[in-house]
Amino acid sequence: MNFNELLKNITVDEREKLPLLPIYTNHKEFQPGSIFVAVKGNVFDSHTAIASLIRPYGLILEDKAFLPKDYTGPYLVVSSTRQAVDILYHALNQFPSQKLVCVGITGTNGKTTTSHMIEYLLNQNGLPTGVIGTIDHHFKDKVWKTSLTTPGSQEFYERLFNFVGLGAKALSVEVSSHALDQFRMSSTQFDIGVFTNLTRDHLDYHGSFENYFAAKEKLFSEILERSTKKNKFAVINADDSYGSQLRIGPSIEKITYGLNSGDLRGTLLGESFAGQILEVRYLTQSWKVALPLVGNFNALNFLATFAVALALKLNLQKVCEQFQSFQGVRGRMQRVPNSQEKYVFVDYAHTPDALENVLKTLAQLRNQLRNSDKSQKIITVFGCGGDRDKGKRPLMGAIASEWSDEVILTSDNPRTEFPLQIIEEIQAGCKKQVTDCKKQVSVEVDRKKAIHKALTSAQKGDAILIAGKGHEDYQIIGKTTHPFSDVQVVEEYFKNF
Repeated sequence: MNFNELLKNITVDEREKLPLLPIYTNHKEFQPGSIFVAVKGNVFDSHTAIASLIRPYGLILEDKAFLPKDYTGPYLVVSSTRQAVDILYHALNQFPSQKLVCVGITGTNGKTTTSHMIEYLLNQNGLPTGVIGTIDHHFKDKVWKTSLTTPGSQEFYERLFNFVGLGAKALSVEVSSHALDQFRMSSTQFDIGVFTNLTRDHLDYHGSFENYFAAKEKLFSEILERSTKKNKFAVINADDSYGSQLRIGPSIEKITYGLNSGDLRGTLLGESFAGQILEVRYLTQSWKVALPLVGNFNALNFLATFAVALALKLNLQKVCEQFQSFQGVRGRMQRVPNSQEKYVFVDYAHTPDALENVLKTLAQLRNQLRNSDKSQKIITVFGCGGDRDKGKRPLMGAIASEWSDEVILTSDNPRTEFPLQIIEEIQAGCKKQVTDCKKQVSVEVDRKKAIHKALTSAQKGDAILIAGKGHEDYQIIGKTTHPFSDVQVVEEYFKNF
C-alpha cells in the first residue's frame, strides 16, 4: 500500500489538501478540520470515539460500521490504520528514507552496539549517519532524548527529516519488535536489514515466542522486500538458530556471519580485558582486526558491521584499521576506570541470554588472567524491571548464581511492583544454584547501596558487573522517574577514595 493507494478513494482536490492537514490518532487531542485516523490500541479502540468528534475534514478507519450516518466528508477504509499513519507521516516529511542509506538492526541483544558500530563505520567512510535507538537519537553533536527503542511513526519520520536537513547521508536504526508489530516504520525504504539473534524477551507484549519471532521477521519478509532501493541485503547471524528460519524476500541478497558458521567467519586469536584480536574470513580473503571490545557477542556485532561494509563495497582492510580506534558504546560493557585496579563494567544486560553472555565472557577472561596465588572474584549486581516479563526473573537468578562468585540482588526500575517481591522471584532461581554451587547471594534493595557494597567487597583484580540499566540515567519507582546512573554512582564512589 503506497501513498497514492492510501488516498485512492478521495477526490483530486481533496488529495491536495489531505496530506497538508494535521493528523490525529488521539481523540482527546483532536482539533476539528483535521484528519482523524482511528487506531485499535491495546487498551482503547479510537473507532469508538469517532461519533463524538467535532466533524473532522477527513477520516481514515478500518471499519466502516463506525462511520456516523450524517458524516459527509472524505474517508478511507484501510486494512491497517497504523500502516496508513506510517505512510502519511513518511509522505508529510518528504519521503526522507529515500534520501538516506538506511540500515535497520533487529534482534533481542546487540542492537545498540551494532547500530553504533555501523554509525562509526559509515561516518568513517564518507556517509554522515544519524542514529535512532535505545540510548538516544543523534546526528554528530545534535542529540534528542528518547524513551523508546524505536519511536512512533510521527517522531521517527520527523527525525529522519531532521537528519536529512542537517546533512545526513545514512541512517542506522534499532528496529524493535514492538515497532514492527505496530507498523511504526513500515514505509521506510531500507537498504540493509541486520538480524543479531533471538532470545526470550517482551513476552508480556507478544504473548508467545512464536509471535515475537514473527514480529522480528517482518523486517526481512515485508519491509525490506517492499523497499524500492536498488541493492538490498539481509545480514543474518548464522550462529543463531533463528537466523536460518527467517523468511527473506526474493529481491534481497543474503550475507550470513558467525564465529562457527556463515559466509563471513570470525576466529578469536586473543583476548584480554582491553579487547580482542579477531581474524575475519570471506571466500578466499582474510583480515585481522584489533577490536577494543571484549566478548564473543561483540565479535559477532563487529562481524555484522563488517558484513554491512561488504554489502556497501567499502575498503575492508581500511575498515579493520579504522575499528582499532573504536571507543565502544555507553552502557554496553562500559569499563569504568579506577585507581584501585578493579575491573568494573556497566552493561545493559536485562535478558537471561544477555546476562549469561556477559558473565561467561568475564569468567573466561578471569580464568586467563588469574594468578597462581590469587583467585579473582566475579561480583554481579542486578535486578529485574517491574511490570515486565516475570518469567525471566528466576532464569536470570540462576544464571547470575552459576557464573558469579558473589551476587547482590537489587532494584532495577521496579515501577509499580514491590521491589522485594521482584527480588524474591529472582531468588527462586538463585537458591537452586546456591545449594549446588555454594554461591553467595545477598539482597540490597537500594541500588546505590548495592553498588557500593559490591565495590567495597571487591579486591584488586576482581571483576564487578553492574547489569540491567546500562546507559539509563533514571530509576522508575512507582510512577515517578528519579535521576540515577550506574556509571555516575561508580565514579563518585572511587572519587571519594
